Amino acid sequence: MKKTVFLLLLIVLFVFRETNAQILRDIGIKTGISISNQNWTHKSIERTQKKDYRIGLNFALNLEWFNNNYFTMITDIGYIQKGFNEDVTITSIDNPESGYLKTFKTEFDYLYFSPQLKIRKEFNKITPYAFVGPRIDYQSTYKSDFNLSSIENDFEKIIFGLNYGLGINYRINKIDIGLEFTNIYDFTNLINTQATQNTSGLKIKNNAFTIDFGFNFHFKQKKE
Repeated sequence: MKKTVFLLLLIVLFVFRETNAQILRDIGIKTGISISNQNWTHKSIERTQKKDYRIGLNFALNLEWFNNNYFTMITDIGYIQKGFNEDVTITSIDNPESGYLKTFKTEFDYLYFSPQLKIRKEFNKITPYAFVGPRIDYQSTYKSDFNLSSIENDFEKIIFGLNYGLGINYRINKIDIGLEFTNIYDFTNLINTQATQNTSGLKIKNNAFTIDFGFNFHFKQKKE
């Protein structure tokens, strides 16, 4: 299913390029790792627990707009894995004083869209750049070694946030090969419930950043 959607996107973008060659500068793909965790705040006891980091996958289709040497617009349409790990001590009734550590994994899968302003400077074949822009994540699925059924109905499916980061490209003819670092700041909490007589009240916030390798194909020749 995902492969089919991706191929359809490529076809649509190819057609779009043929009719909008004046504004679409290049198209590319980037993929890499996401490094994420979560902060769990229990409101009634005023206790915040920072979960352990986990490594996931990040993948995006990247469009760059307008043919300016210093400022362009980029659009990322992608998929990212967020979540956390937590080491839990497993004991038994017969031997409660000793046990072993087991890593419990929790993964949240998101589809995302992010338009960003890109500030760039070309030095012959090398182009360093910085970027910033809003971001929308839509939760597609989640899975966990913990039983989260009691709170899953409170998950915010749509997360609003901010992308910002740095990157560098190396030009080979019409192809840019690049490395990119992105920090992801979420404005929306994954959960934000109030304390009641039966619950402590819970706020969960995602934290994540990505490291990606990618390449872009240029429709326009480099300006001299």
